[in-house]
Amino acid sequence: MAKKQSIGNVKENSLIIRPIGKRGGLDSIHLALIVLVVVLVLLIASMAYNKEIIIRNESAINCTYGSFNGTCIVPKSNASQVKTAFERIIASYADSSSSLSIIPYIINKSTLTVNYMPGADEWLAKASGYNPSTNQSFNFTVLINDSNNSDFIPFVGVIRPSNLSQNRLVSTGVIKLAGKYSCTQQSPVQVFWFLDPYSPGAIQSLSNEMAIKKEFNSSVNVTLKMLYTQSSVNIAKQYGITNAQALAGYMFCASQQPEFNKFVENLQSVYSNSYVSPGTLAAIANQTGLNNATLSSCLANYPQVFERQNLLSNYYNITASPMVVTNCEYETIPQTVKNAVCYTNSSIC
Repeated sequence: MAKKQSIGNVKENSLIIRPIGKRGGLDSIHLALIVLVVVLVLLIASMAYNKEIIIRNESAINCTYGSFNGTCIVPKSNASQVKTAFERIIASYADSSSSLSIIPYIINKSTLTVNYMPGADEWLAKASGYNPSTNQSFNFTVLINDSNNSDFIPFVGVIRPSNLSQNRLVSTGVIKLAGKYSCTQQSPVQVFWFLDPYSPGAIQSLSNEMAIKKEFNSSVNVTLKMLYTQSSVNIAKQYGITNAQALAGYMFCASQQPEFNKFVENLQSVYSNSYVSPGTLAAIANQTGLNNATLSSCLANYPQVFERQNLLSNYYNITASPMVVTNCEYETIPQTVKNAVCYTNSSIC
C-alpha cells in the first residue's frame, strides 16, 4: 500500500510490498486450489484409463469367439448353420456306393459339437459313432469353411461324398429327406419297408420288422414295398424275370395275411441266399396255412402292384435294400427304425 513519507520538506509516495503468507509466496487458500486442480486432473486421467480397461475386459468377456484389437470376432456363419451343414454332410454318405454308406446310421446325433477356429476361418464339427460290424467306437470329424459351408474336409483320410445332399441327419440313424413331407395319415405311423428279397440281409431284416410291429402294435402300420435291384437282376439273368420276381410276389402277398410272420420263419428255414423256385414258395405257403384263394388273387395282380411300388421307390430315391421310410419323410435302415418312429411320434415311445 502506498504511504506518504517526508524527506525534508518534500513529500513523495512510496510502494511497500508485504508478503501474502507468513513465509512469503502463496497463502494456504491458493495452495489448496492448486492441489485441488491437480487432483481433479489426475482423477479424470485415472477414470479414462480405468474406462479403457473396463471396455477391454467387457470385450473379452462378451465376445463369444474372442476379440482382436479390442473388437469382437464375428464369424460369417453361426453355430446353428454349421450344425445344419454337418447334418447334410453326414446324410450325403448314405448315397455312397462304398462301405461309407453306413456312416449316417451309426453316428450318434446327440454328440454333435461345433467350434469356430478364428485363425483358420473354419469350423471344427465332430460327432461320435459306433460301428457294430467292428465293435468299435469312433469320432467323425470335419473341417467346414466359415464363408462357404458346402466346402469341407473330412478327417482321418475319409473321402468326400460325391455330392452334397440336401437331406439332413435329424436323429441317430434317421435322415430327413429333402422335399418330402409327412404322410396325410398321421396315426398309425406309416412305415414303408423297401426290400429286394435277394439282396444280402433283406429277408433277415424282417426280424426287425416283426419286432417293431410287436412293440408298437396298432400304433404303426408296416407295409412291404418290393424292389428290383441288381441282386434280382443277377437271378433274372439265369432264371428269367418272372421266376426272379416270384419270391418278391410271394413275400408281398403273404404280408397281406395274418400268418405272414410264420411264412417268413418257414422261408428263412430253407433260404440260403440263392434262388427260390415258385414251386418251393407254393409249398412254403401251404405249410404256413395261407389262404390259397386270397394268395392266388394277390399273385395275379402282383405285376401291377410291383410297378406302383417301383414308382414309389423312385420317388424316395431308394436304390439299396433293405431300406425303410417312416412317415413318408424319414429314411432309415431296419436297425434304427425305432428311432425314426419315436422321432415322428414321441408319445408312443
